[in-house]
Amino acid sequence: MIPDLRKIFHNKNICLTIGDFNAKHHSWNPGRIQTFQGRKIYEFARTFGLDLITPTTPTRYPTNTIHFPSTIDFGISKGLTNSNVTVKNELSSDHDPLLFQINLQNFISPQNNYCKFTNWLKFQNIVKEIIPGNPTIASKEEIEITVKNFTETIRSAIDQSSVGKLITHSPPGANQKHHS
Repeated sequence: MIPDLRKIFHNKNICLTIGDFNAKHHSWNPGRIQTFQGRKIYEFARTFGLDLITPTTPTRYPTNTIHFPSTIDFGISKGLTNSNVTVKNELSSDHDPLLFQINLQNFISPQNNYCKFTNWLKFQNIVKEIIPGNPTIASKEEIEITVKNFTETIRSAIDQSSVGKLITHSPPGANQKHHS
């Protein structure tokens, strides 16, 4: 999920994503267990200066009584202010719908920018070691598996050969006004 969130928020000054993240964290799910995905989303939002728009009441009420209500539906935003969410108890689903109110008058500049620097020689060496050339493919299923493995290998090689840097300041002269 984090790679998908990176793609969504990358190089965007203003952005909003909303959904069922199926993730729990004590900051939006007080008194409940945290999940691995919840910790990852929370750290991702903190690292990149994103806002978590989470309701104060649960969004999911499980049908099995051994499970507790939880908040797994919420929003993540960048560059928006005064956003809030309300849970609407209007459907017969185990998930309640959410109503987001977004103030379109007061955009703010993002607090942070994240840049990834890739060592392409290292990337090439990793890919060369892992991908054995042209594999023999005998069926449609093998094509799907091979494409999936290839994609995962490329993503993994990029992650292994890249270093991320958080830039918390504007480039020199970026805030100066230009006069003609």
